[in-house]
Amino acid sequence: MRVIVWGSSGQMGRTACQVIEEKGHKVVGRVTRAERALPPADVIVDFSLPECTSDLLAYALQKKLPVVIGTTGHSAEQQTQIRSASKTIPILQAPNFSLGLNLLLVLAETVALVLADSDIEIVEIHHRYKQDAPSGSAKELLAVLQRALGPRSPVHGRQGLALREPHDIGVHSIRGGSVLGEHQVRFFTDWETLALTHTVHDRRVYAEGAVKAAEFLCQQPAGFYTMNDLLRTRW
Repeated sequence: MRVIVWGSSGQMGRTACQVIEEKGHKVVGRVTRAERALPPADVIVDFSLPECTSDLLAYALQKKLPVVIGTTGHSAEQQTQIRSASKTIPILQAPNFSLGLNLLLVLAETVALVLADSDIEIVEIHHRYKQDAPSGSAKELLAVLQRALGPRSPVHGRQGLALREPHDIGVHSIRGGSVLGEHQVRFFTDWETLALTHTVHDRRVYAEGAVKAAEFLCQQPAGFYTMNDLLRTRW
């Protein structure tokens, strides 16, 4: 598999390049602010910035290349561009490429359907330098629960008089130290509590997942895919 890595100079881009080569594939092109090498390839892996999206999609559409998008923070307009491009080329987009985290999303939906009357709280922990809160993965957890249960109001932290309403979902962000990422969903009933937790120990897990996504995407027709589509091939 010949891969172009868009955003290859960033932390995730560099790790992705390393994992791609270790898996027996070939990094044939690298795109950074200072470099733009675009030889023939089989797939693009994107860990760049949202402002690069238009240029990336234009090239991918021109060359009919599948694209794995790991960049987050796209605007509604950029997301529309991605969806539109997926009608012509295969695109897999994910806020998090960890197989474990994506399995957590599946498990959280299953538990929510069974314990539909439970009180649900999401807690995510990241290092002190993470800029956005809640994390993209916490937002995805919330979206999964809302799809499973219908309208639920997110409550971001509590202060003062903060009586819990029946359809609240608490979303809490903790920042400190060098924690790479931990996400937990707790389901409280009057008789028991069920907690689902995922913890990252090495950033490499994201690059490993992105390479698996690229291998999967190279075999797919045009369309919009998520990590859930990849997980379905494993059961």
